[in-house]
Amino acid sequence: MIIEIMSRENAVKQLESEPPDTAIIIIAMSSFEVQYPIFLNWERKLNIYFSDITKEDHPNSMTVQHAEEIKNFVLSLNGCCEKLIVSCFMGISRSSAVAAGIMIGLDRDDMEIWNNIKYYPNILCYKRMLTVFGKPTDRADEKKKINENLHDSKLNEVVLIN
Repeated sequence: MIIEIMSRENAVKQLESEPPDTAIIIIAMSSFEVQYPIFLNWERKLNIYFSDITKEDHPNSMTVQHAEEIKNFVLSLNGCCEKLIVSCFMGISRSSAVAAGIMIGLDRDDMEIWNNIKYYPNILCYKRMLTVFGKPTDRADEKKKINENLHDSKLNEVVLIN
C-alpha cells in the first residue's frame, strides 16, 4: 500500500478525480469537526479531530485513543487498498507524523519522511502512533533532530544566498 501525505486541499482534489469505490482510503485530521462533502461520500475514511500541538496534556493534542483509532482503522484494511492518503490542513506536521508512525507500525522504513524538507513531523503524534503499534520510541527524538537539522541547513542556505 502506498502512503501519501497531503494537505486538505490536495486530498480533496485527489478524491474528486476518483470514483468513490476506488481502492483509496483517507485519514483526515482536523483541529475541529469540519465536513467536506467529498469526505462524506467516500467509502473508506477516518475523520479524526485533534490539533497540531506537541504538549501531551493540552486538551486538543493527539491522545492515545486517537492513535489507537488510527491504528485499528489501518489494520482493518487487510490489504484492500492500493493507496492510503493521510491528510491534515497543511500536510506538513500531523499527517507526516501519523504516516511515519503507520509505516513503522507496518514494519516499513519511515526515513523518507524524516529526510524530506517538505515535512516537519509532530513528535507527539509520532510517539503516540509508535506506542499504540507497540514499537519503541527511543529513536523518535533522534529522527526529530535529523529533520530539524535538515530544516536548519535549508534556512542557512537561504540566509547565505540573500
